Amino acid sequence: IGVKLRNGKNPPKGTPDQGSEGFLVMQKVNCDLWVLIFLVRGWSNCVLCAKLRVGLAMPRRPRKSARRPPLKISAATRASIAKIVSAFPPRQVGRWARQTGFIQRRRQLKPSDFLSLMVFASWSMIAPSLEALAAELKGAFSRVALHYRFTRQASEFLWRCLEWVMAHSQQFHRVLQTQLLKPFSRVLIHDSSSWDLPPSLAGVFPGSGGSASPANCKVQLTYEVKRGRLQALQLTAGNRPDQSFRPQGLRAGDLILADLGFFSLRFFAAVIRQQAYFLSRLLIGTQLWSAPTGRLMNLPSLLQKAFGQAYQHPVLMGAGHRLPCRLICLRVPALVAQQRRRRLCQTARKKGRTPSPLHLVLCAWTLLVTNAPERLLPAAKLYTLYRLRWQVELIFKQFKSVLRIHHCHTRRPQRLLCELYGKWIAAVLVHALHGSLNAELWNQHGQELSFDKLWKRIQQRALSLAKASLHPLRLTRCLLKQLPQLLRSCLKCRQPSRPTTLELLDIPEKLSFENFPI
Repeated sequence: IGVKLRNGKNPPKGTPDQGSEGFLVMQKVNCDLWVLIFLVRGWSNCVLCAKLRVGLAMPRRPRKSARRPPLKISAATRASIAKIVSAFPPRQVGRWARQTGFIQRRRQLKPSDFLSLMVFASWSMIAPSLEALAAELKGAFSRVALHYRFTRQASEFLWRCLEWVMAHSQQFHRVLQTQLLKPFSRVLIHDSSSWDLPPSLAGVFPGSGGSASPANCKVQLTYEVKRGRLQALQLTAGNRPDQSFRPQGLRAGDLILADLGFFSLRFFAAVIRQQAYFLSRLLIGTQLWSAPTGRLMNLPSLLQKAFGQAYQHPVLMGAGHRLPCRLICLRVPALVAQQRRRRLCQTARKKGRTPSPLHLVLCAWTLLVTNAPERLLPAAKLYTLYRLRWQVELIFKQFKSVLRIHHCHTRRPQRLLCELYGKWIAAVLVHALHGSLNAELWNQHGQELSFDKLWKRIQQRALSLAKASLHPLRLTRCLLKQLPQLLRSCLKCRQPSRPTTLELLDIPEKLSFENFPI
């Protein structure tokens, strides 16, 4: 539609683009025109308007939202970030290279260059081939020479660097201030993730067999929630069961959250001996005795008689151990119960089995066990706290989508270890930064920093960080200079209808618990 203004001037500033809601309208003008109006939601409907003298008003362009004031980071947090980033002094790196035998005499490839290559440069590449890695060394090394540098001593050197950065990052931290987590010294989440490898690596990393690849590796990860750091990392073969793994270094007052795959009465007994606490789902089939009466509990029959939505009862768990703990039963919606039963039947059909009636009945309930008393961990907040375990799943998502640890580009086990250890060093550094910044933002401003966004923003700057990492002081200046921009682009968007995990921890639950009718 062409419109000619009588005064011949351009429309004033602020006039919206054509195609706004409903009819096309213009700024107030007096004009003689024939207008053909096309309805936006039905191009087949059109109306021919007669010659009119009209004055049409254009709605104002919505004002831009006020710009957020810049978030201020305290000097103590900035100092912690500077110390975390400068975790690898060149002299110390050279000492580790000589101790592990990676460097025995003066060579063109410096230990700090190799460390920077495996930590930052390989992170920025989709497929870190030998040609691409050698090109980052600016012609100092050929692809063949670099190929022969991936030795057992190189993997031991990078593992020594990984151990150092994990211990170093634990010295500089800030603690999240939440009322629910305050009684515990640490809140640890443990989980594992596995992926297939080329069949030629089956001798080093054997798989579980079946239809999957004969080679498989698994990473065991422990994440500390209150300080936002990676507490432990361990690489194992894919055929090692999760129940045989035991987190090390438990202290009195710790709370550990584990998935059902790590359910072990022997491990829970060790946690109780250390005066720590556990929170886990109940493995169906575990024998339970009522603590007040000492009688064996028939859980399905008790829950079939229950009419309430939530129950808790003190129990003794295990036939031989008789561990004192609390059993919490939460009824799930009918739709969720149907989905669980459908998934259970599909899994059983795939394995050639038939689901037991016990499993089908208990699909209508979420069963949790913990040895933490009510004064430390209210029953109404147990399920909300257990949802924190999803944080470690998000970390594995970043491991595979950003670091791409499950993409193997070699058949040599030592090069595979070098690539994994280098990427884990980057992960430890990123989470150490996230833990310090997120605690500062939550404690002072009530906002959270998304480590999903932080991972991707740092990946975009991986090449510039790789060049600056050769000089620790330059790397620190580069990161602190980009810190305000990182904070603005990595904040979590606040949605009133979808509170975040930390916000859910502080929301009071209106759930009343009853004792079993026994």
